[in-house]
Amino acid sequence: LGNLHALIEIDIDNNHLEGSIAPSIFNISSLEIFNVQNNNLNGYFPPDLGSKLPNLKLFLVNGNGFHGEIPPSLCNTSVIQMIQMDANFLSGTIPNCFGIQQNNLLELTFADNQLEATNDGAWSFLSGLTNCSNLKYLDVSQNKLHGKLPDLIGNLSKNLFYLNLQFCSITGNIPESIGNLIGLSELGMNNNLLEGSVPSSIGSLKLLNQLDLSNNNLSGPIPVTLGNLTMLALLRLNGNAINEGIPSNLSSCPLGFLDLSHNSLTGAIPKALFLISTLSDSLCLDHNFLTGTIPPEVSNLRSLGKLDFSSNKMSGEIPISIGNCQNLQYLNASENFLQGQIPLSVGQLNGLSVLDLSHNNFSGRIPDF
Repeated sequence: LGNLHALIEIDIDNNHLEGSIAPSIFNISSLEIFNVQNNNLNGYFPPDLGSKLPNLKLFLVNGNGFHGEIPPSLCNTSVIQMIQMDANFLSGTIPNCFGIQQNNLLELTFADNQLEATNDGAWSFLSGLTNCSNLKYLDVSQNKLHGKLPDLIGNLSKNLFYLNLQFCSITGNIPESIGNLIGLSELGMNNNLLEGSVPSSIGSLKLLNQLDLSNNNLSGPIPVTLGNLTMLALLRLNGNAINEGIPSNLSSCPLGFLDLSHNSLTGAIPKALFLISTLSDSLCLDHNFLTGTIPPEVSNLRSLGKLDFSSNKMSGEIPISIGNCQNLQYLNASENFLQGQIPLSVGQLNGLSVLDLSHNNFSGRIPDF
């Protein structure tokens, strides 16, 4: 293949190819598309790769077993549009030259490797990427990226619609500047070591569809500005130390999935939460310090599949209206202070596969259903 000096495109993706790539292939200067993703290939990339492939537009090597460092020469590919190197065994740091000469760069993914950032300065690769006004997709998740996120993350392209930083070891606060990324549709920063409060500036991301900040060390209240996100379908804040009450204006979001479990939330569950007609997947409020009763408005959740408010301090009775939640498959009300009888209407939930009412103060007989 290295003798095909006019070759423009190589597509051998999604096969079961093994072994290394012949070095001669990286001498084909006419090459524009190099696609070997999802094979079992391995080996190193030559350090002068980018210099020898000046016309490269798509470099897709994800889903293989490549190792070694990312060649800094890849920054010399001035017409490159997509670089996908995720799901390999790459190590070292992310070169800080990406984006400086690459105005056409649309997508950059290094997820699921062994890349490192041992200090705050190792995040300097974000600096060059601020020059990429067309960047839409950035994924560096599932790496060993320590240190704090710099404020300059808010200087990335306003066209960026996907930003994934999950499963790293990021510390410190989430910069308020994150609110400058007004084009974001998905933001994933879960499973890190982030602390401080959830920035109220996130409420400026009007196009946001999914927000996942779960499993961090975040504290403080849920910002009421999240109620401004009128396109938000998924919100995960579980596994933090967030406190105070649940803002009632979350009902302004077209949520299909809401998980606020394993926090320190207090007060009653706002009735408005049960008026979110779009809730179809899950409503998880378990393992908090919520009080009050289950409002009869729970009957509005006709499309909901999972409802969990276990391990709280809820009291009162289960409302009869819960029988209207016809799509409910999972109902967990355990470890509260609920009382009275188990309503017969629970027997109307024909799709129910899990029912946990343990550790409460129920009385009377167990319904025949």
